[in-house]
Amino acid sequence: VVPCRVPEGMPRAAFASMASLVPGSLAAGEENDSQVIHCLDLRMPVKEAMAADEARFMKLLRGEGHD
Repeated sequence: VVPCRVPEGMPRAAFASMASLVPGSLAAGEENDSQVIHCLDLRMPVKEAMAADEARFMKLLRGEGHD
């Protein structure tokens, strides 16, 4: 379970779809303000990677372009 600050609705659905493209992970649902992520290798830094992806996604939502 990974905390998620992406607004509910279409933005969060788009982020979940994007997160599912990462090899070895799959967005499997929501719990409160968190995303449930199914991952194949628990040794991988899934929460850290999701937080970085979320930060980039939020920049795009704000219209700040990309890195």
